[in-house]
Amino acid sequence: MKLKKVFALVLASSMVLGMTACGGTEEKKTADAGKEATEESGKKDELTIWAWDEAFNIKAAQDAKEMYQKENPDVEVNVVTMAQDDIVAKLNTSLSSGSYDGLPDIVLIEDYKAQGYLTSYPDEFADLSDIVNQDDFASYKTAVNQVDGTVYGVPFDSGVAATFYRTDLIEQAGYTQEDMQDLTWDKYIEIGKAVQEKCGVYMLTLDPSDIGQIRMMMQSAGTWYTDEDGKVSIDNNQGLKDAIEVYKELVDSGISKQVFDWDQFVGAFNSGEVATVPTGCWIAPSIQKAEDQSGKWGVAPFPRMDNNKDSVNASSIGRRWLVCTEKCRK
Repeated sequence: MKLKKVFALVLASSMVLGMTACGGTEEKKTADAGKEATEESGKKDELTIWAWDEAFNIKAAQDAKEMYQKENPDVEVNVVTMAQDDIVAKLNTSLSSGSYDGLPDIVLIEDYKAQGYLTSYPDEFADLSDIVNQDDFASYKTAVNQVDGTVYGVPFDSGVAATFYRTDLIEQAGYTQEDMQDLTWDKYIEIGKAVQEKCGVYMLTLDPSDIGQIRMMMQSAGTWYTDEDGKVSIDNNQGLKDAIEVYKELVDSGISKQVFDWDQFVGAFNSGEVATVPTGCWIAPSIQKAEDQSGKWGVAPFPRMDNNKDSVNASSIGRRWLVCTEKCRK
């Protein structure tokens, strides 16, 4: 019975961002699923969500909780904020040992980690095929959440990459908002050096333990760590090679501030220590947290790699929801 409630809350979660069909039919489906499960169980139940990022993921989960509980007041929903690394460690430990005590009912997983979990722990996640209409989502988002035609996850955000930048700092460095459009990484580094010299701040942050920047660069050239058949493709992977070279240039140029976790990453641009944030669109709420910087931010396309003819001013870095089967069925 609990599984029906999980499904209903997952539906509410995805509806928060408008990524599924969100008309009256879907809302009624969500409410009916929760009511039916509560009536059949005859007692108050609990659902637990694990996620990270208070400004975006947790905010969406809290909104989904409120939406869901309007129709299902007898279900207690616990939204737990955890660091992404802690979520990964706890999931791996519990699933590999077969111990489900303490696991959540719903957990946020990044796209590129989804297949690893689904193939390593094939019986540990709930079949969501009945509630996820793949036509409601971009194909690249649904490709990683299924195995042998069975759907296990609900796409949560698109993760479109962009360059968020401080318009005041860019202009103080002698450049215009037009200069920030359709950048190459060489031009980006040039502007970054001017920003550092004239404004006394870094251009961006880099976390040596997180290679998200390299992943975005690779995807801008249409490449990945694997080929079209899913086989590891590291040797002669030009997109990966070029991305590593650009990353090295960013480090060697001195325009990057080194950070080591999410809090330092967000703190750097909220405190005005960096002029740009090239990452997924989901960072916007975190940028908006710095109210003293209101009206000082612009958005431009993600930079492309100069020496890669396939690289374009577009990329992605995203994530999704997954549901733990053994936990939510109890």
